[in-house]
Order: sequence, then C-alpha cells, then structure tokens
Amino acid sequence: MKMKLVACLAAALVCVWLGPARPPVAGASTPVVRVRSDKFDDAQSLITDALRERLAASVAVGVSQGGKITWLEAFGLANGPQRIKATAHTAYPIGSITEALTATAVMALAERGRIDIDKPAEKYMEPLEFTACKGRGRDVTVKHLLNHTAGLPVHFNRFYDGEGHSPPTIEETAAHYAILVREPGKTFQRSDLGYGLLGHIISRVSGIAYGDFMRKHVFEPLGMMTTWIGPHPEWAGITAETYDARLRPLPPVRTDTPAAGEGFSCAYDLLRFAMFQLENRLPDTEPPIGAQAIEAMQTGVDESAEYAAGDLYAMGWFVTEDDNGFRTVWQESSTDGASGMLKLVPSENIAVVVLINGPGDGLPRRIVDSALGALLPAYRKNLEAGSEPRRPGLGPFEPAPDLIGEWKGKIMTYGLDIPVRMVFQQDGDIHFLKPPDIDNTWVLQDLEYFDEVLNEVGMDGNRIRGWVDARVATGDAMRSPHVLLIDIVREGDSIDGSVTAVSAAERIYFGLSYCIHLERQDR
Repeated sequence: MKMKLVACLAAALVCVWLGPARPPVAGASTPVVRVRSDKFDDAQSLITDALRERLAASVAVGVSQGGKITWLEAFGLANGPQRIKATAHTAYPIGSITEALTATAVMALAERGRIDIDKPAEKYMEPLEFTACKGRGRDVTVKHLLNHTAGLPVHFNRFYDGEGHSPPTIEETAAHYAILVREPGKTFQRSDLGYGLLGHIISRVSGIAYGDFMRKHVFEPLGMMTTWIGPHPEWAGITAETYDARLRPLPPVRTDTPAAGEGFSCAYDLLRFAMFQLENRLPDTEPPIGAQAIEAMQTGVDESAEYAAGDLYAMGWFVTEDDNGFRTVWQESSTDGASGMLKLVPSENIAVVVLINGPGDGLPRRIVDSALGALLPAYRKNLEAGSEPRRPGLGPFEPAPDLIGEWKGKIMTYGLDIPVRMVFQQDGDIHFLKPPDIDNTWVLQDLEYFDEVLNEVGMDGNRIRGWVDARVATGDAMRSPHVLLIDIVREGDSIDGSVTAVSAAERIYFGLSYCIHLERQDR
C-alpha cells in the first residue's frame, strides 16, 4: 500500500490560492445547460456504474466536434449532504489542468512583448533566483519553466484548512526550494514550483495579482464565467464538494505555488477553453492569444530534453504523438477529492472534458476514451485491440561493475547539510545509510542509526530511482510523517540528484526536494 502511495505522491501537484476580484456567475456566458446525444451511451454507462460503485459522487462531461457542443451533461450530486445536483456549470478543482490556463496567460504577455520566453526567467523573477546544484540559474528560460525542463525537482506543498498551518510566500518557497538538480533543458520533470514561478512572473510583469490577470485577460475574454483561482467558501453553492476514498468531505486546501494547480472550473467553461485552443471562434469570445501562440503551446516541446515517461510536454499541454492512432494534446488532474481530464484531437477538431469529485480510480481517462471511441471508430478499434504503444519507463536496476561499492556525500537543505552514504551491492541491493557519528539530522522509527535498502529501484541509463523509509529533519518536512524518494544520476565518480520528502499520511501534504551529492570512496 505504501509503495503505491509513494508512486502516486511523486506525481502530484498543486498551487496557491489567488482569487478573482468578484465572484463568478454560473452560466452567465450562455444559457446552455445540457446537450444530450445517443452516441455516448457507452460513456454514460461508465458514469452510471461509477456512481453506483461510489468511485465518484458526481461527474460532469463535455464534448465538442467541429466547433459545436455535441454532449454537455452532469450526473450525481455535487454536494451529497445538501442534495445539490451537479450541472455542467458546477465548478470542480481542476488541478494540473490549470497549467494550460497559466501557459495561455504567459503567451498573452509574450504576444504583447512583455515577456520573451527564450530569455532567462530570472530577468522576470527579480529578486527571486535559482540555487544551482547543477547547471546555472541564469540559463533557465521562461520556456524551460513552461516545458518543465528547468532542472527543478519534484515540489508540491499542501495546507488543509483547520490544521494550523499556512502556506509560505512564493519568496520563501523559492529561497528554500528553487534548486536546480539537473542542467536546464536536459530532463523533463514536473514541478509545481516551475508553474508557481510563472504565476509570480505574470504578476510581476503585468503589475496585478496573478488571479486578477487570469480573470481579466483569460477567463472573461473566453466567457469562462465559472472559472477562478483558489478555494472560496462563499461560492460553495456552485462548487462540488471534494471527497476522500471513503466519500468523506475534505476541507479546502491551499498551497505555496501559484498557477500550478489551484484552478476551479466547470465542464462548460473548459469546453469553451478547448474550443478556443482548437481555433473555433465562438461569437461571444475574444481570444487572448492568436493562432501562432496556440500552435506554439501545443507543439513547442523541448527537443533537447529527455522524457522518461514517453509522452512529450509542450507549453501547458502533454502531447501524445500516437494515441490510439491520433495525435492528442491533453492535461490530466488528480488532487485530493477530485480529478479530471481535458483532451484535444486537433486533426479532428474534437475536445472532451471530464470532471469528477471522489476517488475516481482513473475514471476521467476511461470516460474520455469512451467518448473519443464513439466519435472516432479508428480510435475505438485501436483502444479495444490494445494497440496503443507501450510507453517507456524505468527498467530493472542492474548495477554496472564500476558502480559497486561505497559512495559518500551529503543532502543539502536550506537549513543544514546532512551527511549520508550509499552502498551499491553486486546483488542489486542499494543501502542508504546514516553515518554512525551523526545522530541529530535523521529520524527513522526512533532509531539513532539506520541502514535501509531502497525499494522499487528502477534504472534508465545512468538515472536511478527508488524510495527509502527515512526522514529528513527540516522544519517543513517534519510537519508530517514521510518517506524519501531518491532520484539520482551517476556521472563518473560522482552521483547527483534529488531527495524528496513525500508525506506518507492519509492526506497528501507535500513533496519537498533537496540536492544530494555523493562521491566514490573505494578508488
């Protein structure tokens, strides 16, 4: 159970609350409430079954084809205790889908000449700057942040209402965690902090708060009147309640990274956004960016970077070149209590959005696949045949002869440097050890000394990843029990990378990363 939890947590991401100046008005952009179609009976059956199996409390779905809405409907209860039915204008937390909205705002400023995405990000972040364990901070461009190839490690940091903790400022977070563990442009790694810094850049360049800029220059021009940034209790009447795996209500959550994943939106608004991204001009919209910028968002991947997961990442969008026979552009979210997916098939002028509240268990993706299969027979045929190409990932760990032995170094945190050793054995075990003379910087099940073997070790070239049941004693990380994710790269007689403290409690609290540097000892 813990292994599955850790794998899930490493990919999670969130962002900080920043609110609009006035409340949205559900459905203000159009009277459209529901559009039904018999084409999607299979997808509707999936939804009905999921509601019965309590995988979701409610589901909202929207489909457009050829610039027209062909399905717009909601099922279940947005709020169970109050018996409030979900509609296509019910707002849900949209998690990582927020990145596509934020990237649109960055490109709007770029079109106006306020930002050059190929210039150093530090030019627009001042006085914030990167701490470089690898590479140089001045080499990180705005586009690297958009592509998630800046060299930043995993970062997310969540704060639930009523638990006595508040998010730090972006300045404090950047000072502690804006560390480069890879050379800029070399490796794809999702980090909430990258898009959090983009939100800071939007605010600093425009002179207004990030949330206000999004409302005035992205949401309102597109008629997205039920879309905003950050939780707002006063709008609970149009917001779906979030639920844990037992369908128990969850409190609102705030984070330390603006623009990475704190968006709230509804199926109808996201469908409007998708149609804009497909260059379908709706009569009551004013596109915030032009066709060239839209194309750049969907195609502008970092050609020099390695993508271990197989899918590419452009600017705010994942890109799959062969998704059951079609090129697709998409975003997927999974936050505590809610999840969703927004997928575009540009060649066919099709968009599908699914939002749910509840544990989900991959439900949004399955509904999206079913809807696309109803519209694209070739997609459905390939999906049923299982012909989607197997995405590459980490292979089994096989230690090279010159890796075997002891490596010694330190984990570098904002508060202190923590000595550590790793021993690579011929049998494939990797021991993660605290030096015996150190007793105040590590905690492991109340033991003063430990020797733990890495779990679920995977390897891709010189990159090695796994996790260990240990803790790092920074003030941020010690607010919750956690384990450590190890993500390292061996180059000659040195090993560099990141150690990420990932909360292992029932709720997802954080993934906080620190540099690690080791050198061979037995040569």
